[in-house]
Amino acid sequence: QELEEVLVQEKNFTAALEELRTLDPLLVDFMDAGVLRGLGEKVRSLQLMKAELKQQVEAYRDVLQRCGAQWRSFIYDKEALVEHMNDLESSTAVFTSAKAVSAHEAEDKCR
Repeated sequence: QELEEVLVQEKNFTAALEELRTLDPLLVDFMDAGVLRGLGEKVRSLQLMKAELKQQVEAYRDVLQRCGAQWRSFIYDKEALVEHMNDLESSTAVFTSAKAVSAHEAEDKCR
């Protein structure tokens, strides 16, 4: 959910940046050149931060996808193990728990 919020904010930032770029030629007449340079530097800094954040988001998404795949694999393996143990329990239930008096009797119980 937080990942989606970050992506929405990134889209809003990109839209605002495009709007600023279209206004840039109009601002030349109303703003001091030094102020415009400072604004341009801040915009470039924000673009760099945006690129870094986007890389982090993609890395985080990849980690989440790997974790999800591992979790699904774990659940599948756990269910297979439980099924196997149930099968083993069923097959061992046929053996009686009474002790055999002789080796011959033990062989008979195993048959």
